[in-house]
Amino acid sequence: MADFTNHYNERPNKCFVEIGAKDARSVPGTISKSKTLSDAFVGKVYGSYIWSTQKGKKYWEVPPLECKVTLPAGAEQKCHSCDEFDLLVKQ
Repeated sequence: MADFTNHYNERPNKCFVEIGAKDARSVPGTISKSKTLSDAFVGKVYGSYIWSTQKGKKYWEVPPLECKVTLPAGAEQKCHSCDEFDLLVKQ
């Protein structure tokens, strides 16, 4: 499954698109989730989130494989959950 949202931000005068995907079929018994935040026209990536289940662990026990967002000032901020990624993206 895949989805997307877009948003125009007046401050940097950019249109952003967030593309999300969930996969429960590629590897039986495994669920993967990813999100990518990009400039809708240039394609520059401003954030990425990748998470996958691990056998024998509850979902909340598994940290993301990747979680980072480039903040408006240009610094890259690491994150530790999908909720934290979503909060950083709102900036």
